[in-house]
Amino acid sequence: MNNNIYAIQKYLPQNYELTPMIRQDWLDKLGLAMPTSYEELKEVALAFTNKDPDGNGKNDTYGLAMAQNINPSYEMGAYWDYQTWYHKDAEGRLIPGFISDVRKEHVKFLADLYKEGAITKDFAVLNWTEVNTKEFYGGKAGIFIGTPRGMNPTYMQGLVDINPDAKLAPIPPFKAPDSSQGFRNSMGFYGTIMLSSKLEKEPEKVAKILEMIDYGRTFYSIEERVATNTEFDWLNGHEGQGYTIEDGSIRREVDEKGLSPYNYLPDNRMWAPNDEANGYSKEYTVPLLRDVAGQFEKMHAETKHYINPVNAVYSETRAAKGSELDKFLFNEQTKMIFGDKSLEDWDAMVGEWKEKGGEQMIKEINDALQASGITAEWQ
Repeated sequence: MNNNIYAIQKYLPQNYELTPMIRQDWLDKLGLAMPTSYEELKEVALAFTNKDPDGNGKNDTYGLAMAQNINPSYEMGAYWDYQTWYHKDAEGRLIPGFISDVRKEHVKFLADLYKEGAITKDFAVLNWTEVNTKEFYGGKAGIFIGTPRGMNPTYMQGLVDINPDAKLAPIPPFKAPDSSQGFRNSMGFYGTIMLSSKLEKEPEKVAKILEMIDYGRTFYSIEERVATNTEFDWLNGHEGQGYTIEDGSIRREVDEKGLSPYNYLPDNRMWAPNDEANGYSKEYTVPLLRDVAGQFEKMHAETKHYINPVNAVYSETRAAKGSELDKFLFNEQTKMIFGDKSLEDWDAMVGEWKEKGGEQMIKEINDALQASGITAEWQ
């Protein structure tokens, strides 16, 4: 319409981004407290590497699980987050955390731990699934990331099978040098649905598609998620097949089994009135997963979140070159963590990034923010 492209957003909780979690049982075994600073996090990561936290008498554990593209980076708040436009350059413009001096210090922190064997050895060539199943949920690493929504019950059950007494806990955000304390929020949506322009002459078909989308997005409160609610029961594959009710809460079968009609809808994410209303923790079948997801829900409810201003504006350069620019920085910073490149090359790296399109992206985003009156804020 009018040469514009429109899309229907898919729901994503606002404040449930992936944030670090830790093996609480390992902390307890070594008599360590929950880390509240990077100095303490480093101490814990080294202890997990050198002091046999699982008590098997072998040197087979370490601190931080990490996959390719420095994922996760273990930012303990928006202040350190590479995706957050939080810091400013000498001209007073917001810049991505990815090129900030704070990120430089963070890369040094990771490089120091890597040198001590406290980070996944071959992380640069390991994909996300390998690090999940073989490293953290395989019982080797003591620190990873989690969230209330979308965690994998199969992975968690794998950890329980290896370590039946495993306990997990989220790591609360650290207090930053500027006294801020909190994580970044999400874009508020994940993925979109677009309809073909060929449907222009088929309004009845469009109406039916939109009806299906609305149906899949219908929100049911925790109290409404019961077998006597016929709509909910059918959508979720009927009690005893697609789900069960235990202790008053629904326990869904994993999506991979495809036992529920909602698995086949174009959008099956209930659009909740707020994050807490989702009650994700109550729906997991693995007790350990229910427990840690509940802890994440509580932590985020008690935590401030930074509204990332870059999500509110459009940059043509970011849309066209953003992934390429990120890849360049991931590659260069990975080399610095490995020790193949010096941190003294940081300014040269940033300069090259700017020449590749980063400078134009900074200009476009700051111009758009100024034109729209959008400012960075916490909530």
